Amino acid sequence: MTEAGAAEVYSHEANGHALLYIRNGGDHLGASHNRPIGQPDLNKELVEMIAKSRYNTVQNMKNP
Repeated sequence: MTEAGAAEVYSHEANGHALLYIRNGGDHLGASHNRPIGQPDLNKELVEMIAKSRYNTVQNMKNP
C-alpha cells in the first residue's frame, strides 16, 4: 500500500469509525456502515465524517 493509501485508510478508520464510536458513547452500530447490499450507506453522520477526513488527508498529503 502506498503512503497516501495508508493515510486514507487511517483517516477512514480512525477519524470516521473510531471517533464516532467515542463520541456516541461506545455505540458500535452507530459507528458502523448501515448499507443494505447495493444501496447507499444510511449512516449519514459516518459518511460525512469519513468524507471530510479523507478530503483533509488528501489535501495534507499534497501540501505538507
